[in-house]
Amino acid sequence: MNIIVWEVGKMKKILVTILILTIGISSIFANMSELSFFRKKLLEFGVSPKRAEEFLSTYTEIASIMDINVNVFEILAIGWQETNWQNVMGDSNLSYGYFQIQKEAYWYTKSYYPQVYQYFKFSTSWDKSINRPDIQLVTMCLYLHMLKEEEKDSLKAYARYNGIGIPAYKYSISVWEKISILLAEYTGSII
Repeated sequence: MNIIVWEVGKMKKILVTILILTIGISSIFANMSELSFFRKKLLEFGVSPKRAEEFLSTYTEIASIMDINVNVFEILAIGWQETNWQNVMGDSNLSYGYFQIQKEAYWYTKSYYPQVYQYFKFSTSWDKSINRPDIQLVTMCLYLHMLKEEEKDSLKAYARYNGIGIPAYKYSISVWEKISILLAEYTGSII
């Protein structure tokens, strides 16, 4: 009787281990699919292959060092909304880069996450990050993460991200529509 109980217990452990491995492997492949989609869309937006790899690497790194509440669809949509994925100055030189980061948002974010900026070896000022798209992505992700945590509502967070420019609710809806388009394309590509 003890041998049968021991064998059943051993089988349960093996099945649980297999289940955990299966879930883990499938989540890795799902994430890889999102990252592949991220790369594909960046290239379609005209981002150079080198820069696309830099964005991919930066997103992977930031996700590995902290639990960030920002996904690739939001990144793609905001880059699309803000500059159509161009690294430019905007808002009469008050905003910069792919995600139109403003000085106040940069310093606010950097004050909450100095260790992340240290990790990415960036200790200079806001205006120097026009030459560091990786830092633009880091700032955008951290800032949106903070807004989503504060608001507990993605649409409100997108509206606050806008800061100036078109009315906040229109901006928020436009970002959401872009996310919807991207998700529809992504889910169509994995079916």
